Amino acid sequence: MKLRKALAVLVALAVGVSPAYVNFGIFAPVSAYAEEAAVLEAELEEDSDSVIDEEEQADQDDLSLDEEDVEVALESDDKAENPDINMFDTASGLDESEDISFADVKLAKEKYNYTGKAIKPGVTVTFDGVELDEDVDYEVSYSNNKKVGTATVTITGIGDFTGSQEVTFEIVAVKVKSVTLNRTSATVLPGKKLTLTATINPSNATDKNITWKSSNEKVAKVNSKGVVTGVAPGKATITATAKDGSKKKATAKITVPGIKLSKTAITVKKGKTATVKATLVSDSIKSVTSGNKKIATVTVKGNKITVKGVKAGTATIKVISKKGVKSTIKVTVKKTASTVTGSAIK
Repeated sequence: MKLRKALAVLVALAVGVSPAYVNFGIFAPVSAYAEEAAVLEAELEEDSDSVIDEEEQADQDDLSLDEEDVEVALESDDKAENPDINMFDTASGLDESEDISFADVKLAKEKYNYTGKAIKPGVTVTFDGVELDEDVDYEVSYSNNKKVGTATVTITGIGDFTGSQEVTFEIVAVKVKSVTLNRTSATVLPGKKLTLTATINPSNATDKNITWKSSNEKVAKVNSKGVVTGVAPGKATITATAKDGSKKKATAKITVPGIKLSKTAITVKKGKTATVKATLVSDSIKSVTSGNKKIATVTVKGNKITVKGVKAGTATIKVISKKGVKSTIKVTVKKTASTVTGSAIK
């Protein structure tokens, strides 16, 4: 823009027109120009018969003035004609600015993976083929640039530029590629707890939430934080599944040791026996005792527990495994049916 102003001044000087009337190569108002032209015409008529020496002719033909000459000419002439006008301010001689909305704005990238942090792409702004300077010609601000979706970059003109322009870029979700657990198998006693920890890959996955599930809650339960609680002897599988829809998952085999009894309550007649089968889960029988031998007695052979009724009443059979897991059998002993004897009535 300054170059065009300078050229206009050079042309004005060459033809003898005051630079104060120059506006990007367009001369000042007609009245001012006409007055200047009249003076020039009179001077030309007076000098029509005179001879212009070679040095003056060379000066008139040389239209190339260096920058310093132009600045001096502009400054002196401007001050003389109108000290309030600065020819280098704007195209019109007034304090006008360019609209940044007409600039060409390019972002370093138009799509970014979600990171959980604010994303700020690099910005390049050019105007009429000239690259502008940030914080000199424009300022940059960002909005909605942290969550998945469409983010906005706003370019606001400053200095010689006004207005603003918006461009957008996309933040896309990063899907889970795999889930791993800190343990793939574990043992937990009934009533005890252990915690499974899930690791999401990649670490910048958009949704890192996990859904926990037990294949058998009668054996082991798991809460939303991966805390597993042993319920009863047996085996269960705990599954950790990514919640982002990727269907990625990991599993852990949980064993709750102890003795599973086929019956936990029995009824037996006095003098009779009943058998309870014991299933050993990663454990073995340490001891089986009757809480009241006057009511019922107990014997063990392999994985069979035999209870014999002694007299009517109730008793508790205690079964303890080598890992300390306790189980019980509630026994009810009933009287045998009485026998009726005697002679027939005649």
